[in-house]
Amino acid sequence: MSEIGMRYMTEQEAADYLNLSTKTLQKWRYQGSAPAYHKFGKIVRYRQSELEEFANSSRIEPVR
Repeated sequence: MSEIGMRYMTEQEAADYLNLSTKTLQKWRYQGSAPAYHKFGKIVRYRQSELEEFANSSRIEPVR
């Protein structure tokens, strides 16, 4: 895995990466439907590689 994929991103960076608001990420964490994240005390961090996995798993193929 590249160093970029291993770097911890802040909540704001993760929200920007997914083009979402931080409130949406907070809501999803509360609901248990958020991308994988790490907690260091009260601090929440995300890895880019895990955000990509989350985005890929959310992909929907249109019915043709």
